[in-house]
Amino acid sequence: MKNKGFVFVETIVVVVVLSIGLVMVYQSFNNVLTNNKRRAAYNDIAYLYRTYYIQDFITSLNIEKYVNHYLGTNTSAGELGKSIQEFSCQNPLLYNIEGNVYSTDTLGNLSADDQKRLSQCQNLLLDFKVRRIYITKYNVNELKKCTTRAGKLNNNCKSGKNQDALNTMSPSMIYYLRTLNGIEDDAYRVIVEYEEEVVDSDSSIKMVNRNGTLQCPSSFEKSSDGKTCYKKVKKRYYSNVAMVAVNKELNGG
Repeated sequence: MKNKGFVFVETIVVVVVLSIGLVMVYQSFNNVLTNNKRRAAYNDIAYLYRTYYIQDFITSLNIEKYVNHYLGTNTSAGELGKSIQEFSCQNPLLYNIEGNVYSTDTLGNLSADDQKRLSQCQNLLLDFKVRRIYITKYNVNELKKCTTRAGKLNNNCKSGKNQDALNTMSPSMIYYLRTLNGIEDDAYRVIVEYEEEVVDSDSSIKMVNRNGTLQCPSSFEKSSDGKTCYKKVKKRYYSNVAMVAVNKELNGG
């Protein structure tokens, strides 16, 4: 009788140990799978090419004035500028404004050439499915210290000079920011967040009969064979490149 009791306890112990082992293996596998899914959205070659093209275009604008205004040193006050600034094609600093009066109202008074460049900038970001662009100091360690592993901002970083840009970041963008390295203090980088609507082939349903015709729901896309509906989802991709300096002032020289 004592032996049966010992065998029962031993069996329970073995089951518990095996269960703990399986849970640990599952968690490890799940973390690897999650990290792989995230990396698949980071620095994809197609989006890296787009980012280089975007960087090439925006540096053809008055990017020196733009960067020095937001990220440079405020020499009059002796204070350092921001570490990050969200980019907008409609920022007047990027164009030549008569009298150096910079406000959104002055965009209507741009020269024909600058109006063309503004339109090209907006169309480029639209065609490339750009959701947001950030220009940062190349050294992003200060920004990374403001983030958590859960893709959120620390309480002590939700205010201050970088508040406006950081508060627009999605958790996925914060995850990406945490993967970036670089210690150069006199250089800058362009970080681009893309958002595209793609077909999720893993989520499919059969077509439904509506008024005698087979159709897909509004959030689904018809397959090539015309028999199945695949769900359309929005996916985000991230990429960054070093900003090419166009003069000594921007390069920190």
